[in-house]
Amino acid sequence: MIRKLYVGVAVFFVAIAVAVVGDAGYLAKFVKALNSAPGLDVTYTLIEVGGVQGEYHVVLAKPDKAMIDTPTTLYVADGKNLTVLHKAKNTYIVREQTAAAFKDLLSDETLSLWRAFFDPSAFDGVESTKNEGSRTRRGEKRTIVSAQLDSYGRYAIRLHLGEEDSLVRQAEFFDTSGSTPRTHILTVKSMSTVPPAEHLFAFTAPPNARLLSERDLRAEAIAAMVVYAQSEGELGKSTYKPVQPENMDLAAGFYKAVIAEFSKYPRDFMEASNLKKIVLVEQILKEGRSRPAAPRVSEEMLYFDVTRFKNPVYARNLVHHEFFHMIDEEWYGSQTFSDPKWTAFNLSDFKYGSGGEAAILASGGQSLWPLSHPQPGFASKYTMSAIEEDKATLWAAMFVPERWALLKKIIAVDPIVGAKVRFLREFARSKSPEMEGEYWEIVVAEGDGS
Repeated sequence: MIRKLYVGVAVFFVAIAVAVVGDAGYLAKFVKALNSAPGLDVTYTLIEVGGVQGEYHVVLAKPDKAMIDTPTTLYVADGKNLTVLHKAKNTYIVREQTAAAFKDLLSDETLSLWRAFFDPSAFDGVESTKNEGSRTRRGEKRTIVSAQLDSYGRYAIRLHLGEEDSLVRQAEFFDTSGSTPRTHILTVKSMSTVPPAEHLFAFTAPPNARLLSERDLRAEAIAAMVVYAQSEGELGKSTYKPVQPENMDLAAGFYKAVIAEFSKYPRDFMEASNLKKIVLVEQILKEGRSRPAAPRVSEEMLYFDVTRFKNPVYARNLVHHEFFHMIDEEWYGSQTFSDPKWTAFNLSDFKYGSGGEAAILASGGQSLWPLSHPQPGFASKYTMSAIEEDKATLWAAMFVPERWALLKKIIAVDPIVGAKVRFLREFARSKSPEMEGEYWEIVVAEGDGS
């Protein structure tokens, strides 16, 4: 979405129900004139005083069509689909046009003046208004109205309206919330209120533009979260080092794996998980023992040792395993949540061990990772160490085809493991409706095995 230049104006134009104080006068006339217009086609410039000027073109038609051309982005809403073209990247997306998405198009400060075209209550959130009389500019007489947007006096706007039609010719936005006051000036170059031609709402992709899929968008969002550590650091009792030159090839492979694996999650699931950043490092040590990954729960960050990409299947599985621990923390307040519904799946005489780390120490170097089905209800020896490791192991296997192929064989002969997998899938579906049915066939590139 278009960047918000400052919060106060955006909040104002969402029309919070605050009573208007004083005589709305010219402001009310502007709202009435714009809302009663058959159509709108306006071009204007916006400049931050002391900054760069941008050109805008906005075309609106009732009840739900818009073409919005900004310096960085083109939005086209044709009543059925919303198309967004990112100019610098020459990429575009096409989504179903929802009422919420259409409303959000005009929520930005650079565009929100035009919301009254669709919504007569767009200015109902003004804290106070003041009619400032008339002025003549460029041979045209204009009426002036100012509005205080918040009760703290930090955000204000002044509109210069044509005296005859009450439509805006210029607007000034004032922000005094920071240490340095900021002013933006909007100047209308041309405006028409006749119904716009239908072809203006037909999107035509520019030459060589690339249509992005939903998976592409997920990958872009994940890529923005991934960074390389720039120096040595600490994570509680753990330490790590930045990736060394000799391991950059492994780091590149792990980087691609992180993006590919996290891109399997729907956007709403990722947003709900609250994961903020993924940091690539090497040599994570806790009390002298090597660890493949480590969380920083307080900052919603995950750290991965890129050298684990020596085994790509293990590395891809690790991504989902560690992410599930973060999920447990986010939704249950603890990465070691003792889930009574989960323990009820197990045989009555079974008790988990003392945790994953204790199991690894006690193993004497033996790998606990293989899905070996050591006893009824458990897919691996590691799953018997703790509830959280049982869950995380099965969760990860549901997303990695090589692991899922092995887990399916266990499910076929073990109804307890099958019930646990169904429990995890229902948990996923409760957080994102997309995570059901065909979704699971897609993430493992074959049948769902249920």
